[in-house]
Amino acid sequence: MSHQQYLKENFPDDYVGSTFFQTREQFNIAYNNGITVGPNGHCFYQGNSVIVLTRDKKTKQYYGFLSIANGTYYGPAGSYFEGFSRPKVIVNGIKPITKIHKIPRSVVGRLTNGGVGIKKRDDVACYLMEREGKTRTTIVVSQSAALVHSSTFVAEKKQNSFAQMFAKMLQSVKSLVETVFNGAKLY
Repeated sequence: MSHQQYLKENFPDDYVGSTFFQTREQFNIAYNNGITVGPNGHCFYQGNSVIVLTRDKKTKQYYGFLSIANGTYYGPAGSYFEGFSRPKVIVNGIKPITKIHKIPRSVVGRLTNGGVGIKKRDDVACYLMEREGKTRTTIVVSQSAALVHSSTFVAEKKQNSFAQMFAKMLQSVKSLVETVFNGAKLY
């Protein structure tokens, strides 16, 4: 990552980020290649949901898809998106989890530098998942100490409270420790 980029990472697993592309070509590159950029120098943390959005210049209709950040970072946006307005912004790796859908203006609301405003992002993410016939989930990435070379993606329902998230995290740590110590039970 470049020295000029002060990375503002979004750590919570339930964070929903948003990016906006001015052109359909850039939007298609993002979808087909599993890459996007974060607004204002943001990089997305592994497991963050990311809404990728564009707007048809003639009809003013919004199109978008929901993706999950995979925690990989590439070079500057200018190397991937021809004519991009901020060519030095870092490119983030993503995995699209929905197809591209039309999104009503009423769902998107007013755009910000990053696309969908923070208060509307959950609504847009839910809308995209409903269009796919799915429920909104958070992707939790776990790596077993014995299998450091591979990651397993496990989709789980979004937690409703901090206490539930903390309890789930403790259970995951306990399971990981038990795996490392070959099934020894921890009490």
